[in-house]
Amino acid sequence: MIFSIQSNVMHGYVGNRASLPFYHASGLETCQLDTVRLAAHPGYGTTARDVMCAQSMTDLFDDYLKLSDTNSITACHTGYFGTADQVSATASFIKALQQRNPDMHVLVDPVFGDKGRSYVPEDVITAIIECLLPLADILTPNQFELSYLTNRPLDSLDQAKSALHHLISKPNQIALATGIGNKATIHDLCLHKGQIYDISAPLLDNGVSGAGDAFASLFLSQIIKGQIITGQAIKTALHTASNITHHIVRHSQSPLTMNIESGLHAYQAMLKRAANP
Repeated sequence: MIFSIQSNVMHGYVGNRASLPFYHASGLETCQLDTVRLAAHPGYGTTARDVMCAQSMTDLFDDYLKLSDTNSITACHTGYFGTADQVSATASFIKALQQRNPDMHVLVDPVFGDKGRSYVPEDVITAIIECLLPLADILTPNQFELSYLTNRPLDSLDQAKSALHHLISKPNQIALATGIGNKATIHDLCLHKGQIYDISAPLLDNGVSGAGDAFASLFLSQIIKGQIITGQAIKTALHTASNITHHIVRHSQSPLTMNIESGLHAYQAMLKRAANP
């Protein structure tokens, strides 16, 4: 079972609405908590935000921990946060889950910026760095976030690979950087135990909002299904997540309209081929 702690929208596919369909397509059960709820991605011009207060999150987490099925949580996926105290509340919850299941995966997608700018308050970024990054065994920053977290320029593919090494803080940690631009191609890079895995695709004019959330869920789904983390398992997970995400971007009509239906169809076809080689 996956516990997904992200934002959510009524229209479109961002945060939990982008991630959960791929978990379900993988045959994985999910629990979710929405940190921030919006009518749609702010790019549509909507402004209303419902930010869950940290105390309400803590109360819900505490009640959830009373349930008998908490030991079945195999992974926790965190994404966008609206306030710093939401981050600390989530970190406390993850620590409680880890005490019950030390083998639980923790994927931290440090969702705080893109295209050269941050879009959350500085204290949220600080909280993510101080509270969540130390708990993670999988990190999935985009190019801007990787540069920010490592305080290093990413003007080349080699610089991005070097930055991944500086992001790693634990021996078995997986660092995965998405959307690394390099002239006519875009790269998804993954570092594990000193080995860099690189999947590239033609660079398109625009990304698509929610694609990073889908990528993280696709990667984590494959890691969980593989159970044992090996180089081949990571390579397969990266290949799957990268190919499906780039398929989504290619088939989306605009940066705000992620074509999740096309992505799910391609993913289900991929799973069927894998099951019947």
